[in-house]
Amino acid sequence: MGDIYKTKNIQKGVIEPHRRYYDRLVIGVPSSEDIRKLIFMNYKEILEDFQKRKMKTKKGAKISHTDLRYAIQVMNEKHSSCRWQSEKIKKRYYYIQYEGVIWLREVYFSGYESKLIDKDVVWFRNRIQWYQQQFDKNNIEYPKFELKINDMTKKELSIYLNKSVITIENGLRDYEKATGENIRKYEDGELKINEAAIEWMIKNKFKNKYLQLLEDYKMLLTEIYKKNGGYYDNFLGRN
Repeated sequence: MGDIYKTKNIQKGVIEPHRRYYDRLVIGVPSSEDIRKLIFMNYKEILEDFQKRKMKTKKGAKISHTDLRYAIQVMNEKHSSCRWQSEKIKKRYYYIQYEGVIWLREVYFSGYESKLIDKDVVWFRNRIQWYQQQFDKNNIEYPKFELKINDMTKKELSIYLNKSVITIENGLRDYEKATGENIRKYEDGELKINEAAIEWMIKNKFKNKYLQLLEDYKMLLTEIYKKNGGYYDNFLGRN
């Protein structure tokens, strides 16, 4: 490909080895449509990709344009901050960034025996790991993932999680049952829930909060990726 397509050598070993171009930091304009498809695709190209992989719906049917549109609607509602869908500027149709295509392929149209929230959490943890591996190999600094929580009262935790105090109490009982730990410790007459219990509840009972924190962190890493030459939010002026 000569000098047109330059990369900082970023390797990948998390999800799909065939994405060898996408999983480097891409600098310059890709020299072919095949490489462009590893940056973004239109709906037709996504369906062609799914057909080549012999992917099916939950009912075992061929994935249709209607199925795809609904899946993308779900994707945008759940993960709008990821900005996987292009804006319509010049075109009358949308493009989807390749990371969004991966999500559709590996989360929405895969593992139908599992709940979507569980697949989502695993996928974002894997994607975070991928970013971290690329940064480590290229000596790029990045912040570590932290929940950044402190001991809280039930009322404070209910506000943080946007859950009722009764729901928090049920979560505490589940934590005590699962761990055998009695956390009924009071300070100034109020029950204080320690960090370990809060982390357990976030990861096991209130997974939407955990997913939100993972997504926020993933996007922080994405911005670092962009600053180091990675293609993201870039539809090459086609949208």
